[in-house]
Amino acid sequence: MPSSSRPTGNYQIDFLDNIEGTYYLVDTVVVSDKIRALPGGLSKVNVLPLYGTTYTDDTMTFELKLSHKLLKNGFLTIKIPKELTYLGSPGCFNSF
Repeated sequence: MPSSSRPTGNYQIDFLDNIEGTYYLVDTVVVSDKIRALPGGLSKVNVLPLYGTTYTDDTMTFELKLSHKLLKNGFLTIKIPKELTYLGSPGCFNSF
């Protein structure tokens, strides 16, 4: 999660009306109230080994639950200890 945040600039909200399957612009407002995305944290972490046996190659699944949703184009950075290595390509997915 970000270690700092900053307020947004002005943003525009468009109000649309659906008339017979076509959206028409009804109104537009420019909002000058600033919003700030605050850093969040992890509310749940699970590490699930496939085999759970020492001295063997194993596949680990990391399940992370954030305390709030990421904003559009937001990201989460995970640093893996150098003692762990990848066999193949790591994968990532999200569920809502």
